[in-house]
Amino acid sequence: MICYDNCYPALYDVYRNMEVGLLFHSFHNAGNRDATGIKDLMLAILIVRAADNQMWISASNSSKRYSPLSACIVRPDGSMVRSRRNVAGIVIEDYPKAELGWTYDNRKNGVKSALDSYKKEQESRVDLTPFLTHLIIPQGSA
Repeated sequence: MICYDNCYPALYDVYRNMEVGLLFHSFHNAGNRDATGIKDLMLAILIVRAADNQMWISASNSSKRYSPLSACIVRPDGSMVRSRRNVAGIVIEDYPKAELGWTYDNRKNGVKSALDSYKKEQESRVDLTPFLTHLIIPQGSA
């Protein structure tokens, strides 16, 4: 995948359905004068995409100053190995043998099951609206 593709979760979903275990995602967001807010966003998106889709993501970027994202390998448990920012280098990881921490399968029961659980929970709640009308304190009396 390339750069802006990270804004489309459905693209990662396609690769997950193809049972891709390692996805290469190339970025070119460099040459900025200073740090920008996108540096946190880019990293957060990679972590979420790797965890949600249970895949490893190898992300590369330029080492030119200022590059918001250093080269990294993000694991399905959200952990990562990163190079130093703005320094030429290489990142090595023990794929797929590395011990992973906690992961989750957000498709185990599917979306329909999650929606059914939510609906059931909402139906079992007691409506407190009639009782709340007595708890309203008129303005100026507090």
